Amino acid sequence: MSTLKYTSTEIGLNVSNSMCMETNNSLGNKTLTEDEIFTKLQSILIAIFAGILAVLTLCGNLLVMISFGINKKLRILNNYFLVSLSVADSAIGLLSMPLYTVYVVLGYWPFSSLPCDLWLSMDYVMTNSSALHLVIICVDRYFSVKKPFTYRAYRTSKNVLRMIISVWVISSLLWIPLIFAMPYIEGERTVPETECYIQFLYSNAYVTITTHILAFWLPVFIMIALYQRVYSAAIAHAAFKSKYACRPDVTNNKATNNCRSKLDRHASINSKVSSIYESSYMNGGKPHPDREGDKAARTLTAILLAFIITWTPYHINVIISCFCSDCVPNAVYHIGMYKCK
Repeated sequence: MSTLKYTSTEIGLNVSNSMCMETNNSLGNKTLTEDEIFTKLQSILIAIFAGILAVLTLCGNLLVMISFGINKKLRILNNYFLVSLSVADSAIGLLSMPLYTVYVVLGYWPFSSLPCDLWLSMDYVMTNSSALHLVIICVDRYFSVKKPFTYRAYRTSKNVLRMIISVWVISSLLWIPLIFAMPYIEGERTVPETECYIQFLYSNAYVTITTHILAFWLPVFIMIALYQRVYSAAIAHAAFKSKYACRPDVTNNKATNNCRSKLDRHASINSKVSSIYESSYMNGGKPHPDREGDKAARTLTAILLAFIITWTPYHINVIISCFCSDCVPNAVYHIGMYKCK
């Protein structure tokens, strides 16, 4: 997850400016004092753990991209989203996590302000694009199920690429200008040289609240709502196939015609589902679209569960820390941070 936004110095979800600044100062001092300068053994353990996590993150996502590049069978539109998501996650494993580990182990930011802003820009763009990728994956599956015919006509490789590019553009425009422009807008840089965080988050409590909502809670709400509808449609589709399915023999034209007639008779029950089913099985009894859709649904389920499980603990820690700065142990806070990345 992003560094500044998700460092121990950040408060997140504040209910007032005074509460935000009071808790902020408490956590900020706690982060960069001697209590946070770990012993040599602790530093070694943290570096090993973070290094393994970064390597796994990088290698796993590189394998996804390499597999997509060398295996033509994997170059389907569903996987375009996953490859773009892997690019963002690879950058997090390559740069974001190692630099955050240095920050945590040393207890201070050892570089100048320019590397800090560059790092924060990259970190924020990558992490927020990851969340937006999951949103567009859910949107894609939703329209594939609810509007299969009209969406299939729209769902070309060019339009999928436009969706992916829009994710990167939105993430970049949301964070990069604010990160670099805020010191000039406020007339000075208020971030100490030994710390690295986004300045505007402390200028207005409402900005902090808004960023947390936009970064996590709103995407989660959208994804759960869309996934619930996709899942309900999948259940209805499975029930329809179970009740009215027939397996025609491609060598028997009569059986094929009977199967088609049977589907036509029950089209009033679920016209969209029957049409999907018919198009899947009339071509030699090979249900390629269904298999692709089922695989996409399983992939979507795994991604959503991973996203919610790994991101939720940190954001809960942030909310708790907003009201009680000493209630979340440092180790728990940092573990939650690494799980977000």
